[in-house]
Amino acid sequence: MFLVTKSCPRDVRGWKTRGKNFNCSNPNEVYHCLPDENGRLGETCTKGPAGWVEKDFCPEYNRDTNDVNTVPCHISTDCPDEAFKTNEVYKYPVCLQGSSSAHDGGTSSLPWHIIGVAVGVIALLVVFSVVALICYRKRRRRTSLIINL
Repeated sequence: MFLVTKSCPRDVRGWKTRGKNFNCSNPNEVYHCLPDENGRLGETCTKGPAGWVEKDFCPEYNRDTNDVNTVPCHISTDCPDEAFKTNEVYKYPVCLQGSSSAHDGGTSSLPWHIIGVAVGVIALLVVFSVVALICYRKRRRRTSLIINL
């Protein structure tokens, strides 16, 4: 179960308090608060011990598999500089930004492929406009030549 929340604890004390209140009933479960694959922050209990996250990666909850995965941190600064356990994500606020901004630095909520398509469409419009302008000027020049004859 993954319950969407507005924020995650930002320190060990808050993490332990929230974890107790969330009440992971099975002793083998570990409390987590982290973004899911859609960038929504949420709380969950996962089975087994907390996993490890590599340097320059962030943990992310996968709702399809009900498991914690790791994804690259695409921010130039403040990414994790050492390996850490998935339930210690509070040490790296950049990984708790949610809304997929943990992957793109919070600079845009649009996926890169959408931005690329938009740039491509704009480039095509500019090219077509230039071609239309050239054709218009040639036609105008021909018309003025015919009138002058």
